[in-house]
Amino acid sequence: MKSPPALLSDSPSYKLALVTTTIVGFSFFYLQPKLLKKIFDPALCWIRTKILLQPSKIVIVETREDCSSIVKTIKRECKELRFVGFDCEWVPNTVKGSQRNPVALLQLATPKGTCALIRLSKIGFVPNDLKVVLEDSTLLKVGVASHSDAVLMHQDHKADVQGCIDLRVLCESENGLAKLAHSVLGVNLEKNWRISCSNWAANTLSENQTRYAALDALVAVLIFSKVTGLCCERAFQLKRTSKSWSDVASECSSLVDAVPKRRGNLNTSVKKDIHRHTSIIHRKLSTRAMPAAKYPVYDNCMLLAPDGEILAACQRSKAEWYVSSGLAEVVENVDNQATLTVRLLFEPKVRSGKDGRNYYATLKKNICVVCGSDKEDSLVKRCIVPREYKIHFPGKVITIASDVLVQFSEPFDYRQGKRPQVARRPSSLCALQCRVRL
Repeated sequence: MKSPPALLSDSPSYKLALVTTTIVGFSFFYLQPKLLKKIFDPALCWIRTKILLQPSKIVIVETREDCSSIVKTIKRECKELRFVGFDCEWVPNTVKGSQRNPVALLQLATPKGTCALIRLSKIGFVPNDLKVVLEDSTLLKVGVASHSDAVLMHQDHKADVQGCIDLRVLCESENGLAKLAHSVLGVNLEKNWRISCSNWAANTLSENQTRYAALDALVAVLIFSKVTGLCCERAFQLKRTSKSWSDVASECSSLVDAVPKRRGNLNTSVKKDIHRHTSIIHRKLSTRAMPAAKYPVYDNCMLLAPDGEILAACQRSKAEWYVSSGLAEVVENVDNQATLTVRLLFEPKVRSGKDGRNYYATLKKNICVVCGSDKEDSLVKRCIVPREYKIHFPGKVITIASDVLVQFSEPFDYRQGKRPQVARRPSSLCALQCRVRL
């Protein structure tokens, strides 16, 4: 007599499949929101950036007449909502410890999206009608480190900017404008240090400079509008709410001219804000510091093959290493050379200069390639072509010199610990500024 068939639910494989399916199902529904957020957040951020960060109008002001016209526009567009985005730019110093350059550009943005870029470096002073707007305490100036910018405006142009609100105080955060824009608005504000540290007093502002400066003021307006409840986001756009300006003004009255709290004294935080561009330029633009040579850079010690053929001119330390390692022997006064000459005790894998032109065997002079100076205490070795790239060059090009000597305008002082900064072009680094083509 046959036994009744076992139920499917009683089989071990069915139970294992049921447990596995349950775990996978719960994991999927638990991780799905995070996965979707990780996938779609960058796309949504890109859409918000394209829609929100579009100024309605950018006006570059370079004359007093243009300044009077834009001041009238600012007063008209700020008649209902009494606040503007406020920021300043100046030419950063490349020399640490030197005096700061005056404010070259003043950025103001209205709630309706008009961005005014007032070039104080071109006008030369703050016109009276603009000064009245800046000194109006009922017209709030919002931005990051706005109080510090107001201090600079007073120092450089004798303009007392009143009614400043720091967005970091409003948002209770120590983040900069870019991070605040991402956390509050969900947009990506590009803060390229090459643009922020560029020449804001140039004859003509570039397109990147114009957009960078306009967005700095516009984003401050958008952040203030959303945080205070004047606007809310609908379909990737900020729409005006029913909240009145009088309510916002009363709520923000205690934040006017308030400095964000940081560790230490509040005056220290103001000084940090004032020199934020200087710190960026020293951190980003400063090239690698290299000390000037105490001794001759090239020792011109000769390295010979076992049969006496000259292989290369090398440093004394390298020649002495071959001798101490038992790989070479010292040869005294070969061809009346005063420098150390050693002969290898083994056959090298490669011999350069089979065509009679061995660049590495030529003696290198300890002189500046620009002006010809042989002052040893102010010469620095510069690598023109990295060796990692040079090995892939064609045979006719690989013999080009890979390093040169350049003279500094000031001798290096090891006792004071100062390091001269190496410029990119040797001709711009040489003390004599000779226009010699390398």
